[in-house]
Amino acid sequence: MTYEYMSAGEVPVVWAPVEGPHTVGLSFRVGIADEPLPVRGVTHLIEHLALSGLDVDFPFNGATGPDITTFTARGSETEMRHFVASVTSALAGLPADRVATEARVLEAEAQQRGRSTTALSAQILLGNRRHGLLDAPELGLVTPDARRLAWWAGHWFNRANLVCWSTGPTPFAFELDALPAGTRAPLRSVRPELDEGRHVFHERVDGLSVAAIVPDAGAVGVTAAVLQRRLFEELRERRGLVYGVHVRPMRLDLDRAMLQITSDAADAQLDDVAEGIQVELARVIHKGVAEDELDRYVEQLGRHLADPMQRVGVVVDAADRELLGKPRRRFDEIVARARAIGVDEVTAMVDRFRENQLLLTAGGIRDRRFMPVPDPLADIGPVQDFPHSLDPSRVVQLGTAGLGVRTDRSELRAPFADVVGMATHPDGQRIVWFGEGTVLCVHADDHADGWDLVNGIDRSVPEELVVHHTDPARTAPPPPLVGTGS
Repeated sequence: MTYEYMSAGEVPVVWAPVEGPHTVGLSFRVGIADEPLPVRGVTHLIEHLALSGLDVDFPFNGATGPDITTFTARGSETEMRHFVASVTSALAGLPADRVATEARVLEAEAQQRGRSTTALSAQILLGNRRHGLLDAPELGLVTPDARRLAWWAGHWFNRANLVCWSTGPTPFAFELDALPAGTRAPLRSVRPELDEGRHVFHERVDGLSVAAIVPDAGAVGVTAAVLQRRLFEELRERRGLVYGVHVRPMRLDLDRAMLQITSDAADAQLDDVAEGIQVELARVIHKGVAEDELDRYVEQLGRHLADPMQRVGVVVDAADRELLGKPRRRFDEIVARARAIGVDEVTAMVDRFRENQLLLTAGGIRDRRFMPVPDPLADIGPVQDFPHSLDPSRVVQLGTAGLGVRTDRSELRAPFADVVGMATHPDGQRIVWFGEGTVLCVHADDHADGWDLVNGIDRSVPEELVVHHTDPARTAPPPPLVGTGS
C-alpha cells in the first residue's frame, strides 16, 4: 500500500486505497499555538461551530491541535459529500446563533481537563507564547465576538491553508468552492525563553517529565524509539519502578521539536526514577547505540507503513507534511531515510537532550547538577509597595514599567512591555500573563490600598490585551504562580 498525491483545484489531496467506506479529512494549518492569549480558544470554538449543524448517522469528529485543525468523517461517498459541503459552508458563514451555546460547551469541556506535563514543560521552555500556551485558559470564550470569529475563520480556514486526505476504494472528489481563496500560513519560529543548561522545576504534577528542545531532524524519531525501549526495559521490566514510561517528540516549528520523557512514579521513588533516566542517557552517550537497535526501529517503521490498520494514520501524516511544506516521500524513501540514520546522529541527539534538559517533578529530587529556573531580573522602575494583608512576608510592587513580587526568600520582576494578556474580574482580581512565562494573580482585597494597585495595573496594560470577565458567577479560580521554580 502507498498513497497518491492529487488535487481538488489548487488544494492538495492525499489518497490511499482501502476497501470499505470512505474516510475523509480536511486539515487546516492553524492551531492553538497560532492564537494570541486574549483570543485563546477561538480556533477550538470555530471547529465546534463548523460541526454544530450536522445531524447525521455516520461518525465524524473535529480536533484542534497545536498547529493543525482537522475535520474527519467516515461513511459512504454520498455521506462524505454531505459532510464536506456542510463543514465548508459553515466555515464560510459561521452560525452566529450557536456562538454563545458552543462557548459554554467548551467551558464545560475545559473543566474536565487536567494539567498536562507536556504543556507545562512547553510553557517553562518557551514562555507564554506559541506552544507555551497549550494549557492556558481559553480567554477568547469569555466574550466571543462574531466579527472576530468571522475574520479568524476567513484568515485561516481557506483553500490555500488546507490539505485534504481520504482513504477508500476510489479517490474522493472534494468540492471546496464554499471556502475563500486565502493564503498558506507557514509555521512561525519559536523563541526559547529558558536559558540553555540543565534545570529542575517543582510543580504539582504526577510522576515526572524530562524535556528539551532539540533539532527537528530525522534522528528525532529513532532517538525516541531507542530511548523508549531502553527506559521501559530498565525502569519497568528490570527495576519495577514505574508502570509506564513514554518518549515522544512534539514539533515546535520546522527546525525544532520538544523531545519529552514522561513517567509515572510514586513519590518515594521519584529520585530513583530520575536517576535511572539520567544513567540511561549517559549510557547512550558514553557507550553508544548498537546497530541492531537502529535496525529494530527500521523494521518497526516498515511494518507500521505496511499495516492496513494504520493506513488512515499514515495518510494523515503525509497530509500534515504536505500542509507544512515538507518534501513528499514514498514509503521506500521514508524507510531508506530511516535506515541512513547512524549511531553518531542518535548519540548527538541524546547528548543535546541531556545537557539542556528540564526536569519537571513534584519534588524530592536531590540532583544538584540541575540549576534552578532563573527569576526574571528586568528593571521595573520606581516602585510603590502594596503589603499583602494575609501574608506580611509577601509584597506586590507596582512600578512605572512593570510588576514585582517580593517575599522573604525571593524577588520576581516582570515588565509591562512583556505582557501578553490580562484577565479582569469584577471583584478586583487581575491575572497577568508575561511572555517569559510568569503568571501573576493579584486581588484588591488582599492588599492595603489594593484598588490603587489594581487601577495602576489597568492603566499600564494595553486594552487590546485585556479580557474582561463581567459575570461574577463565571469567575474562574486564579491559576498558581508560575515561573519561579527552584
